[in-house]
Amino acid sequence: MTKQTDTQQLIQSIADRVCLESGAFVVDISLTGTPRKRVIDIRVQTDEGIKSQECVEIARRINEELGDQDLFDSPWDIQVGSPGIGFKIRNWRALKSQTGRLVLVTFKATDRPVLKGHLKSIEPSGIILEIRKDRKQPAELVTVDFEATDHVVVDIEW
Repeated sequence: MTKQTDTQQLIQSIADRVCLESGAFVVDISLTGTPRKRVIDIRVQTDEGIKSQECVEIARRINEELGDQDLFDSPWDIQVGSPGIGFKIRNWRALKSQTGRLVLVTFKATDRPVLKGHLKSIEPSGIILEIRKDRKQPAELVTVDFEATDHVVVDIEW
């Protein structure tokens, strides 16, 4: 294994454990920044939606766990936040707290158009969207197999 793989696995393991102890779960971890300063960007969520103070506490605890480890060849920082508008959600559990919001669903099959609608619920059969093609027409409920999706993005509703 490479140092980068070991580092990623260490960060993932610590983040998963700290989140579990906090009643949260990890949605995504990415390493960003520049060669001069690396950033560990961790997106977390709870089933009810996460508060900023919870993110601060999780960040503090992960930072304590990582301590002074030599993770990279340069200084590093850690950021913990919730997946916001525009974030590609690929975890069905992370969608639970987005119920009622306007979302864009992108499919793995590139020939399928993006669906836009309000997320009504998450069922074993898939995600249920309320799609309104025209304001004068009644809304239609559409079930989307989550396995067929590439990602879901929360959209801004004007």
